[in-house]
Amino acid sequence: MSKIYLIEIAIGPVQDFIASARKLCDLWFGSYVLSELSKATAQNLAINGCELIFPAVDKSEIAVDLKPNSELIVANKILASYQGEKDPRQLVADAKSVWRKKLNKMAEDTLSYIRKDHDLELKEDLFRAQIDDIGEFFGVWTSLDQSGYAKARDRVEQLLAGRKNLREFNAPSWSGAGLPKNSLDGLRESALKNSGEIQGLLKLNEQLDAMGCVKRFYPLTQKMLNVQFDDLAQIAIRPWLKAVENQGLKKPEWPSGKPLSGEEFFDEANLDLLRALIKKPEIGPLTKYACLLLGDGDKMGAAIGEISTPEGHKRFSKVLSKFANDARSIIEEHEGSLVYAGGDDVLAYVPLHTALSCGNSLRRQFKNLMAGVCRELGLRSDVPTFSIGMSIVHYQEPLSSALNTVRKAETIAKNKGGRNALALIQDKRSGSPIVAVGKWDTDEGLPGIAERLSNWIELYRKQDDVSGFSARLGYQLREASRESGDEMKFEIQQDRLVPQNAAAAFVLRIFHQKEAFRSMEKAKLHEWEVKLFRGYKSIRQLADELVIAHQFAILPVYGKE
Repeated sequence: MSKIYLIEIAIGPVQDFIASARKLCDLWFGSYVLSELSKATAQNLAINGCELIFPAVDKSEIAVDLKPNSELIVANKILASYQGEKDPRQLVADAKSVWRKKLNKMAEDTLSYIRKDHDLELKEDLFRAQIDDIGEFFGVWTSLDQSGYAKARDRVEQLLAGRKNLREFNAPSWSGAGLPKNSLDGLRESALKNSGEIQGLLKLNEQLDAMGCVKRFYPLTQKMLNVQFDDLAQIAIRPWLKAVENQGLKKPEWPSGKPLSGEEFFDEANLDLLRALIKKPEIGPLTKYACLLLGDGDKMGAAIGEISTPEGHKRFSKVLSKFANDARSIIEEHEGSLVYAGGDDVLAYVPLHTALSCGNSLRRQFKNLMAGVCRELGLRSDVPTFSIGMSIVHYQEPLSSALNTVRKAETIAKNKGGRNALALIQDKRSGSPIVAVGKWDTDEGLPGIAERLSNWIELYRKQDDVSGFSARLGYQLREASRESGDEMKFEIQQDRLVPQNAAAAFVLRIFHQKEAFRSMEKAKLHEWEVKLFRGYKSIRQLADELVIAHQFAILPVYGKE
């Protein structure tokens, strides 16, 4: 009787494919290359008789879902079962061979493309040596015996973790003495002989190693691949351009008739073209800030660990694949661009005016899908939720720094926010970063963070005289926290907000001095006080959320928010 095995394969390292990037296209192309390698590996396992569990692709769908350039995004971890006479060691070896051939073909296609279409010279021996040195392929397997699927899955996870920790350190097969390093991460030597500029692809004197060249150029070899990438400047100007469009006005152009784009909008020489539009109150000034969004599922391990059958795990995987597809649609609806969506991980860049709405929509969809599949599978663990980090950064901020900031924000959402949370870091070019973090849902009487920020944004925008309720207010409250102490206490009595300590009374007094509050009717004032302050305990938390809310409030008003 043939044995049943559980096989797990991990492909990497993520650093080579995704983590190191200077341009937004590096991020997307890196995730694309990694997904294509994972597809080829998964397809080979399926062809050799394995039943794919993750990705959850049925045999009838393999030809479509796992073909090159398909819409399916495959994560770098593959799980499959096998029943038959073949040795699992050979199955893994065959999959590794296909993975390596795919990577080598990508490299050779990249070389051919650069030779044919670009005036660049490569050190081809160094390029190929680096490609041979790049990549991690870890494969483990265990018998799926009478102990059951859940224990077998735990076993392959343990084996995989152990194999990853057993590092292989081989000396480079090339000499890098005197050679410039890769501009993306500084780890390997540049494979470029000359470093001429290629508009939109390569900056003057930029250096790329072999993997950098593949990420930058290989996707362009695929004729069916037509992806438009924006820099942070182009993302930052989207709210302003949309406001111009909604007013029925013509977008700014050079005298030659060529549309302005990206950093050209912020060039001093072009301000005369924009000044008349900027003065229109319904359009307003340009914003120089954009948002990176990084999301990850919470408590996924507990839910997956409770699944006791491969069928259940496959069903769970299908739902994760659906979320990845839904994430793409949600982000595009909010005028953003998806970099990566694999399982419960999402990386995207979005304009500021849609960032809060986009994040809220993503976490709601994730929670709804998870609630459905957990109910369907009869799981007793907590329904997984979705935490998001956002970084609000200047368009001239180096992408590596912006990525570090958004990763830090996601960590804050999970740790300080306690999961099911949103953390925003506003990192302006002057001053220290400002952090706002909170649960998505009401927590101990404090409304969810998206609701709180939306309330403050609404109040900022209700004013006719912005100077009566300015960005300075948040910093004024910071000073108040130092003077009166940070803890404030409120109670709601007969639909009215009543301060219970001196700090709370001090904060309320500051707001009552503002024109926005002084001009309100008493009944409306009481309503707004309850709406704005209920649940708050920290003046500093309130102050930081006000500063960030003002960043959103000054944007042109239109569309999704």
